[in-house]
Amino acid sequence: GILYWLVHFPETSSVRRLLREALLPNLGPQGRAFFQAVGEIALLGLHDDPFLAELAETALLSYMLGSMSEVPDYAWARNAMRIPIVAGLEVKNPLIFAAILSALKALVDNAAPQMITWEPLEKDQQGYKIVAIRPVPNSEADRWFNPPNTPEKERFTPGIYYTTVGNMFYVSLREDVLRQIVDRYVAQRKNEGKKEEG
Repeated sequence: GILYWLVHFPETSSVRRLLREALLPNLGPQGRAFFQAVGEIALLGLHDDPFLAELAETALLSYMLGSMSEVPDYAWARNAMRIPIVAGLEVKNPLIFAAILSALKALVDNAAPQMITWEPLEKDQQGYKIVAIRPVPNSEADRWFNPPNTPEKERFTPGIYYTTVGNMFYVSLREDVLRQIVDRYVAQRKNEGKKEEG
């Protein structure tokens, strides 16, 4: 199962007005470009995954045994980055939105050089390219998840993944979640095509 929380914020909505008031004074031209690029729909979703039951069971057991404080910080960080959550935002101007992403990448690269990589995954999903944002191995960001002397087979590589499907931009902590979204979108388009032919 999948749980989605959908938000509709048209130009006249109080949500959009509050966002404008919060962002524009701080972001200036970039903030105005953002509102020109995005549409009226946003969503937050949680995909069903065996990991959620595993995480809940581990946390409950640790709490009952009074051993929550004994769980190392890097273990909590790893678990957080495995949650199958996804956020989506409607894009009405792809060119402006792509420029915003490029500016964001440059900002992060300048603020944290040699810490983060932005790379398209070699395997696309039915023609849709997925980009992975990951820490550089042995960087400070990587050490949040892999303390010194972590065996190679036990290393964990976290990531933030994003792609554009139709007129929606999606970002997730899990690559497989985005691949599921692409598969459902492609299947839906095929079904719509068959109905039109019929």
